[in-house]
Amino acid sequence: MSFKNTTNSNIINLDSKGRTDVPIDQHHKKTMALLKELLDRKGWNQRQLAKKLDKDTTTVNRWAKNSRDIKWDQAEEIAKVIGCHPVEIYMPQKDITLRWYVDSSYQVKTYAQKEQTQIQIPYEYYHKNVRAIQINVPGSHVDGEVYIFDIPKIKKFSSLAIGKYCYCTSSKAFKKKYKNATDVMGILKSNEDYTFSILNPLTREPVKPGCHRFLIDDLEIATPVKIKYNPNFLHKQIDY
Repeated sequence: MSFKNTTNSNIINLDSKGRTDVPIDQHHKKTMALLKELLDRKGWNQRQLAKKLDKDTTTVNRWAKNSRDIKWDQAEEIAKVIGCHPVEIYMPQKDITLRWYVDSSYQVKTYAQKEQTQIQIPYEYYHKNVRAIQINVPGSHVDGEVYIFDIPKIKKFSSLAIGKYCYCTSSKAFKKKYKNATDVMGILKSNEDYTFSILNPLTREPVKPGCHRFLIDDLEIATPVKIKYNPNFLHKQIDY
């Protein structure tokens, strides 16, 4: 059984004998954990943050202990000096396993198990149906970048994908016809004869022979890139 404490909006849990447990305040617990995590990631302690913000250490300590909420304008100040998005102070980023990559052929391949790594995805782009694919083309200006795609559950193709950088998979019928069909990344181009092509962004040529002048029904999924970023620089701050 639980009753709401109207003085501070915390939920007080009562056991069968009417004894109170510790108040449950998920926002405070998360904020406390995330602020500490952000400081640890930066290699700072509370005193250093207080100095950067020109605040007294008591204030920062209260934030860390969550004896009061961190207001949005304060979160913006903290984010600016730490080098993150203000929302990260309230909402964690998500770690996902980076399993897939493309080389210069732009055909999607799977990293060996020992080469798969954990990367962080920006908070606003995460959900369980995203796919992260890394560009592995040493010497290229895009080497190391990660592209995030939504994998649709219902409508597998949208006209919004045309002309965009897409993740594409083949239909069952196409795979049956072309045994070497693979998942690819590239620019989905519409042709004058109402067929489509998928172009390699580096060469502007079809990714492979089967990616030239095919029909829309030959695609299972064509989903445009949602975001691209380099996870190595996700938390970097550039000082000018």
